Formats: sequence, C-alpha cells, structure tokens
Amino acid sequence: QIDAREATAEFSRPPNNILTGGEAVEMAFKGKRDYMLFTNRRIIFVDNKKVGLFGMGGKKVEYLSVPYAAISHFAVQTAGGGFIFKDRDSELQLWTDCCEYTPERPPTDKDEGRPPLPGKCYFEQDLAKDKVDLLGIHRYLSEKLLSLPEFPYAPRPRLAAPKINRPSIPGETNLLNRLQGWFSDNARE
Repeated sequence: QIDAREATAEFSRPPNNILTGGEAVEMAFKGKRDYMLFTNRRIIFVDNKKVGLFGMGGKKVEYLSVPYAAISHFAVQTAGGGFIFKDRDSELQLWTDCCEYTPERPPTDKDEGRPPLPGKCYFEQDLAKDKVDLLGIHRYLSEKLLSLPEFPYAPRPRLAAPKINRPSIPGETNLLNRLQGWFSDNARE
C-alpha cells in the first residue's frame, strides 16, 4: 500500500495524468510495475507492460477504469496457509455489469481496424498477504457501493400477496379438508 496523496500527485501530472478535475486517490496499491488506485469516483488499474523480447521493443501502459456504479459485486479472499502448498497472495475479485463480447473472428495482422476487445466483467487482483488490510478494502468497497444513490441491486420491499378467501360450502369434503381434519385435533378413528 502506498500513500494516497503521493498517488494523487503522481497520477495528476504528465505523463500519467489520468485523474480528472476534482478526483483524488483515496487508497492506492503498488505491485512490482502495476498500480491499483481507488479514487473518489472509480477504480483504476494501471498495467505497465514491456513490449517485445525482454522489453527491447519499449514499454506501454494500459489504464483500465471501472466506475463504482458499474461494479455489481465483489469478494476478498485471504491467503491460504496449507502445510505443503501455500497460497501466498490474497485476492480482490470484482464483477461488473458489463457483458462479454466475443468477436466473430480473431483479428489478424492484415486487418486495418481491429474488432473491439472483449468486455471486462470479472477482475482478480493479487495482493501481498502481509502488506494489505484486506478487511479495510472490504469495508471501503462496501461503503462506496452500498451508498450509491442509484444502486441497482438494492433489495426492494416485497409486496404482500393478496389473500383470497374461498367461501366454504357446508358439508363439502375435499382432500385438503380431510387431510386437515386428520392431522388436527378433529381426527377420528
């Protein structure tokens, strides 16, 4: 985890000026080359990539922005502590309301324009187990997502089903009345 003020300063000036006016980083994490920024408006994944063999082709940066309103649900998972196989990383998992898009055919080098990339409906970010407050991230995301005014997944109040009373007919003996009489105190031998 890195200081949010430093991350705001770093991503507000060139060449990384990805933050908009009035946007500030509230929580930030740095991996070896990558960043995950929680701002007051969205989550930004910054992926620094090397191009070519051993990075000889230069480097490029991918910025992926996920507004809080697009996140449908999330999960955090602690690292496992098995005897032989140990899971060293904790995970943050995010699902969005975006649909997956599969192109009709894969792009080739001969294509002038490429088809759109598939939608991002699921993200998983590994986090160092001893360097991250995983429950703090959970509380932060819970507060952000559940306080959205137009939260589409909020439970709606249930409407009471109207009660329909069927008039009883004297002397009627249907199966339900017979079973009810048999299981109640009115049972006869």
